[in-house]
Amino acid sequence: MLTRQEFNAGINVWRTTYWPRDFHNRFYAELAEINNAGQFSAEWWNRILPHLNCWRATRPKPAEELTRRATTKLKRLIRAFQTIADAPNDIAADGLAWEIVEEFTFVAAEIKGVKTPTFCSKLCHFVSPKRFPVVDKRAMNLPKSNYKEYWNL
Repeated sequence: MLTRQEFNAGINVWRTTYWPRDFHNRFYAELAEINNAGQFSAEWWNRILPHLNCWRATRPKPAEELTRRATTKLKRLIRAFQTIADAPNDIAADGLAWEIVEEFTFVAAEIKGVKTPTFCSKLCHFVSPKRFPVVDKRAMNLPKSNYKEYWNL
């Protein structure tokens, strides 16, 4: 559960960004339009990549490298998403266990090929915001080193 202190810390980080006041309304409407119910394609990737860049999830990897790596993972993303498609669409829902979402997070993490959880959490969050919380080590100031640890919190 999010504490008041953590909530306020998140608001303070948001106030230091260039994000507009209605950031989430606009952003999640666009994600809903981009999300193609688990049919990950080159077109989907090209629409998601700018958001990953904007959220600083891709640094220091160049877009060309990430695109090449993502292209080789699209079929695996589709298969892994099929395992969560019928699962509850909410991390707080009963029955949504790490084992259900684990494979999808592993494939997402392989796209960037680093061990830190930030890229994985953001990509997964963009695909299914209620199932996958975002991790930002700077904003959250938490010592966890992998997405599973954050997700289980």
